[in-house]
Amino acid sequence: MKENEENKRLFRLAKRVLSSRRGMTEAQAHRYIQKLAMDCCVTKYTAALLVLEVTCDTPTADDR
Repeated sequence: MKENEENKRLFRLAKRVLSSRRGMTEAQAHRYIQKLAMDCCVTKYTAALLVLEVTCDTPTADDR
């Protein structure tokens, strides 16, 4: 049960990061993570981790 809550929390965080750093709506971010998971044959949890890893390591125009 706790793992499922953690997965949901991470998924929400990844959606917020995509919304704030990439300008996506919540719906677009949700779909992006779902599609990434399907395309890479991984769980949504793993896809959310990938999004956080890549997005948080990539500087935005504000970071330059």
